[in-house]
Amino acid sequence: MNNFNKKISDKEKSYLNENVEFSTGDSERIHLKIQQGYHKPRKFNPLYWTVMASAATILLILSLSFLKSTIMGIGNENFTIPKGGELMVDMSDIEQMNLVPKCPDFYMPITL
Repeated sequence: MNNFNKKISDKEKSYLNENVEFSTGDSERIHLKIQQGYHKPRKFNPLYWTVMASAATILLILSLSFLKSTIMGIGNENFTIPKGGELMVDMSDIEQMNLVPKCPDFYMPITL
């Protein structure tokens, strides 16, 4: 604060101290109000609640689909493990397996 502001502040404080009087109860109520602060209620924000509801819906749908796939199993439902507990695979079995990913029908290889 510069000098001018300090002088005005001092004059205001001295004027208020000389001319304004509070009872003890009034003073306590004022101090209590100051300590509590002023909390105004939040306004209803429709965008916030729309985003939150959408996020909750997406989370619910993804959770249900994940749980459904883990409970039901994905593919190979009829697969059983032999009694020995080990899977036996011959090289002839591997040759018959199609391990190359299928390209989409619209895929056209470029030849030079």
